[in-house]
Amino acid sequence: MTEQQELRIGEVAERAGVSVATLRYYEARGLLPPARREGGRRSYDETVLARLAVIRALKAAGFALDEIRRLLTDDDVRVAGSRQELVARRLQDVRRTIAGLQEVERALEDAVDCGCISLENCDRILTVAASRRAKH
Repeated sequence: MTEQQELRIGEVAERAGVSVATLRYYEARGLLPPARREGGRRSYDETVLARLAVIRALKAAGFALDEIRRLLTDDDVRVAGSRQELVARRLQDVRRTIAGLQEVERALEDAVDCGCISLENCDRILTVAASRRAKH
C-alpha cells in the first residue's frame, strides 16, 4: 500500500476547483474530516480529492449539504435504509423535473411550428402553462 501524499489546503482547493473558504466551510459542516494541523496549517491526504468529487456530484444531483453530510458520514448499518430513502426521494424529484422539462420541450417545439404571432395568445403555450399551474 502506498503512502498518501500530504496536501496543503491551497493545493487541495486548486486541484478540486473550489476555494479555500469552501474547504473550511465543508470541514466545519462535517462534510470533510478535520484536517491535520502542522505548524498551524491545514494538511489533507489525497483521499480528500475523491471526497470532494463525490460532494460535487451529489450537489449537482440536487442534494443539500446537510443531506450530503448524512449520505457521506453515516456508516451505521441501521442508517442504510434512511440513506436509500433519501436517494430514492431525490430520484423521484429528478424524474419529476425531467418530466416537466420534457413537457416544456414539447410546448416549445409546438410553439416553433404554431405560427402564432404572440406566444401570450398561443393556445398550445397557454395549455401547457395551465397544466403546470394545476400540478403545483
